Amino acid sequence: MTTPTTPTNTNANMPITTAPFPIGPSALALVAALALFAGGRLLDDGSAHVAMGAAVLLSLVAAAWRLQRAAGSTGPGPKTLVGRAVAAHAVVAVGAAALLASALLKLTDDAANIATTVGLVLSVGGSAVLWALELLMAQSRATGLVDAPRVQRATQTAVTLVAGLSALVAVVFALQKSDARLELAFASPTSPSGATASVIDTAVCGEDKQKPEVFLFFERGSTALGEVADYFDGLKARGARVQTLDQALDPALSKALKVTKNGTVAFRCGEKTDTIPIGADRDEAQRKVKKLDQDVRTKLGKLTRDPVTVYFTVGHGERSIDGSDKTGRPGGKSMKKLLDANNATTKKLGIADGLTDKVPDDAGLVVVFGPDRAFLPEEAAALSAYLARGGALAIFVDPARPGTDDVDVALSLQPVMQTLGLKVTPGEVVNDKEFVKQSNSSADHVFVFSTSFGTHKAVKTLNGARGKAALLFLSAQALSKAEAATSPKVSLVARSRPASFVDVNGNRAFDDAAEKREIVDLAAVVELKADGDTEGRAVVVGDSDVVADTLLANEANAVFAYEALQWLLRDDASVADGATVVDDAPIRHTRDEDTLWFYGTTLGGPAVVIALGALVVRLRRRRPAAPRAAASVDGGAA
Repeated sequence: MTTPTTPTNTNANMPITTAPFPIGPSALALVAALALFAGGRLLDDGSAHVAMGAAVLLSLVAAAWRLQRAAGSTGPGPKTLVGRAVAAHAVVAVGAAALLASALLKLTDDAANIATTVGLVLSVGGSAVLWALELLMAQSRATGLVDAPRVQRATQTAVTLVAGLSALVAVVFALQKSDARLELAFASPTSPSGATASVIDTAVCGEDKQKPEVFLFFERGSTALGEVADYFDGLKARGARVQTLDQALDPALSKALKVTKNGTVAFRCGEKTDTIPIGADRDEAQRKVKKLDQDVRTKLGKLTRDPVTVYFTVGHGERSIDGSDKTGRPGGKSMKKLLDANNATTKKLGIADGLTDKVPDDAGLVVVFGPDRAFLPEEAAALSAYLARGGALAIFVDPARPGTDDVDVALSLQPVMQTLGLKVTPGEVVNDKEFVKQSNSSADHVFVFSTSFGTHKAVKTLNGARGKAALLFLSAQALSKAEAATSPKVSLVARSRPASFVDVNGNRAFDDAAEKREIVDLAAVVELKADGDTEGRAVVVGDSDVVADTLLANEANAVFAYEALQWLLRDDASVADGATVVDDAPIRHTRDEDTLWFYGTTLGGPAVVIALGALVVRLRRRRPAAPRAAASVDGGAA
């Protein structure tokens, strides 16, 4: 006779009684998370500290609640679930406490960063584990059944995700500390241009002859400061004395520098000061930083260099330095900005200003910028006399255009050219083999370029980039050396490509009988002995487009204009080591693109990982199960 036995639970993972999984602790955890977020992002200091403290307290209460109800749980599944939930609440409490300590205690920047990072990792990690466990609890409340392996898998998945995100945070933090970054946002130039750097290199301030001071007035953590920090770090590396201050905390200095609010950059050189408004927030700063390098160069030039007067001749159809002229020709606004950076005041010089008599004594430089009408003999004589007494002259003169009534302006300036020892060949320089394509017509054949430069210091940078940099000429005429009574020192500094020729018949096509293919010279630099101690200096170019706004956008043209003007203004130190004046154009995005990058990386990255994980799990489930050995059964046994 068989003795009956009491049935037992053969599944060790099945609970005997309903598991105590109250929803209250999870609700407290959600409130704690919201309080922590509000304290970190939404509230002021006092309220933020209260919210963080509340998050710590709520997490501890939730953990105690779990422990109090844990006494009623039986079986390995419920005990594992409750135990890990209690641990997760405790981790959130520790993370919130770390964030509170970072906010309350006066820690160093590195210590505060570490405390904040640890607090965020623990808070987010603990919350992620709680979220995973709450999904299991929601399924268990009705039946009281929970499988211990499922608890382990859920916990491992949450911990793995948190560990991956934490590793990503650590990598970002390390890259930030090492100053390695990939520029994907709309931002200011990341470093000062060579022109601005040269201003710093040659600047001396006050009796102690120190470098200029730069004061960045921004609140700590300002997003606007982040837009310009790299640029001013570059200025500091060149020797500028850069400080970051808060206008409210330094009222005396702010008053001395005439700074009334944060978001301002102030400059001081000896007793002279000036400011640039940037803006206190990132959106405002982004509208200002496009011209940051130009503005900084101009301010530093005015503070560190002696004032100089530059005269532009007028009355002969010259190009305008304020924009395009009446004929639509590009003007010289960009060249004027280069002069502004040298603390130059620009004035007009024509017949009404005494050009037929004498160039004013205060002229540091006279510019003849693309005239299309002839100069009077008296005007040419005045310019020649100005050179003879040690003046500086820049002549940019265009060839007569075929099929027009243009006069040969260079011919009217023949007395000046004779003084300089130069000869200007009439006719356009044409190259139908190597030219810049623009209109896909024969007109492009006069859009020539030079990649070969002289050794003069006025073109030092271009000479160093020989064969790589291309100086563009839209319509040029050739120069050559000529006999001069004063025997000046002539340097031909820009040469055309070999297949060029001077178009003598005006058809912009090569004529074997009348024309010759050869290398011709397009620009010259001249030094001549003067009556006084100062030598006369001149730059002559057979094209005025070379320094006009359109072509000055080309880097080689900008470098040529900068170095030539510096040399003419006798700032030899600025061009001694060469210069680069055009900033590299960083990849720039709009604010909408910034948002796309943010959400794409923040949400898209994890979404891809989750999708791949789900695909792997699905593939595993679809694998055929391994065959199991059939159990032997004794037919007569009970």
